[in-house]
Amino acid sequence: MTNQIIADSIFTHRPGECVELDPFIMIEDRSDKSGLVNEVRIYPNPASDILYLQLPNWVETLEIHSFDGRLWKQLSTPKGGRYSINISEIPSGMYTIRTQGGKKIELEQIFITR
Repeated sequence: MTNQIIADSIFTHRPGECVELDPFIMIEDRSDKSGLVNEVRIYPNPASDILYLQLPNWVETLEIHSFDGRLWKQLSTPKGGRYSINISEIPSGMYTIRTQGGKKIELEQIFITR
């Protein structure tokens, strides 16, 4: 079990469970039992110069594509992990981030502003 302090109170939960503290606050643990993240997390969004990524261990590659299909960035990410990508040379606009590992592919949308 994991102990966390939120809003000056302590509660426990198991990974993957949701805990409802009151009707307006919902806490969801999206880590697996090892405490590792099991979903793609990209921030900030919108972004301007640096994009931060938390990738689960199934992710092997990451690509940033514009909507016209142009590949702007490609990153090899064996076993996932935390990464930062310099996106300062990419023009403002909407982009798709494609993560792939094995037979699994996920797509996320980001907006780059200048």
